Amino acid sequence: MKNLFISSRKSSFVLLLGLMFCFTIANGKAEVFPSAAKADLRVSKIIPSGGLCAGSKNKIRVTITNHQPAGVKKKIPVILFVSMAGQTPKSYVGYVKTGIGPNDYNGRSVYFSNVYLGATGSVTFKAHVNPDAEILETVYNNNTRIKKFNVTKKCGTNSPPTNTKKSKVTFTTFKNGTWSGGNYQAVAGASITVKKGTQTVGSGTTGSNGKVTISNLPVGSVKIYVNKNGCSNISQTYMVPSYPGKKNIPLNCSN
Repeated sequence: MKNLFISSRKSSFVLLLGLMFCFTIANGKAEVFPSAAKADLRVSKIIPSGGLCAGSKNKIRVTITNHQPAGVKKKIPVILFVSMAGQTPKSYVGYVKTGIGPNDYNGRSVYFSNVYLGATGSVTFKAHVNPDAEILETVYNNNTRIKKFNVTKKCGTNSPPTNTKKSKVTFTTFKNGTWSGGNYQAVAGASITVKKGTQTVGSGTTGSNGKVTISNLPVGSVKIYVNKNGCSNISQTYMVPSYPGKKNIPLNCSN
């Protein structure tokens, strides 16, 4: 009986420690943040507000949900990609500014205003939450949703916005397989060249943290080339966004 009593007291003490560890008090309410728990962010909805039209008077609502008992307290990036046949693809960035709570199946919405559609016909929207995987999640292969709609009317001017804007992109080179929620093994000294057609529009070399920011890049499609001794060379197409962008580049290196 004495051993049973001691065992019971030990179990209660362990349970109490677990509760103290998992619960924090915020704004007078207990919130659960399980040890080492991760969120599971998903794009649940892509909905045009008030219909779609050829022009720039379109508003798109993207809803983000969380399917794990771990919340995210910082702002969450969401990118909306827009593509139509015969039109230049476009992208827009938004944020869930207040983060998201645990097991939030109703979700938080991001509104993208003044989305330009160049013509009537079929349009494809692709929304991607946590695009740079800088927020730890249980899985990352369910962060995208694609939705197609039909544009049947026109609104305002049908001329595309003048695209003379320049932007900047922060490139990060890291050893393939080491990325985990924004932590990674940096590859320093990687040479990055950005070309528009045959013209070099920007270049730089990554520092000790594997990062380099290249400014004054033309918004739109470019080709990036990455070279580093001891690593495989990379060449790929990249869409420079109209907002400050990020491009993470995994490299296969021999050491």
